[in-house]
Amino acid sequence: MAVAIDPVCLMEVDTDNPPGGHSEYEGTDYYFCGPGCKVAFDRDPEHVLSGEGVVPMEHGDHGHGEVRPSGGGGIFGWLRGLFGGKSLSD
Repeated sequence: MAVAIDPVCLMEVDTDNPPGGHSEYEGTDYYFCGPGCKVAFDRDPEHVLSGEGVVPMEHGDHGHGEVRPSGGGGIFGWLRGLFGGKSLSD
């Protein structure tokens, strides 16, 4: 099994069956642990790859576990926070 690191949350992802899918950016393949991480990456790959958009797992729930950031919001709240409060349609 080949493994890659999700560029958003830094989790290991099986490249043969990535739960969140896969994207190609500037000739490099990226694999995602869940749909939220793929959406965050696809929306602004430069932000993620610069390190500003990286959210390690211990910093709240983005669709993986039971931990919720203060105020709740689940995956959509996490994504809004990642992009400065903007909705995905902004």
